[in-house]
Amino acid sequence: MALAKKGSRSILVDEIQYRWKARSEPDGTTHVVVELYDNPQQSVVAFFQSSLPNNPDERRAITPATVSAIVTYALDNGWNPEKKAKQLNLGFLDDKITV
Repeated sequence: MALAKKGSRSILVDEIQYRWKARSEPDGTTHVVVELYDNPQQSVVAFFQSSLPNNPDERRAITPATVSAIVTYALDNGWNPEKKAKQLNLGFLDDKITV
């Protein structure tokens, strides 16, 4: 199922346009979903702790740089956004992506 256009943002990574959306959950996690902007097939989801490890009172900001790093990490780890498949779950990336 494709992300709704409403509330999602677009980003260009290596000349390819993607759509993404981040959402904080009540359990203290934030998940980010990314897919191709046009004709989305397989989406990818990454999770982060909502607060920063060194400052639990400060919320983690999901920036375009974070999303770009997620896309690069996903592509390096087998994501093929042009192939129809179930959503790829990358799990928690707190220790793998630093932006």
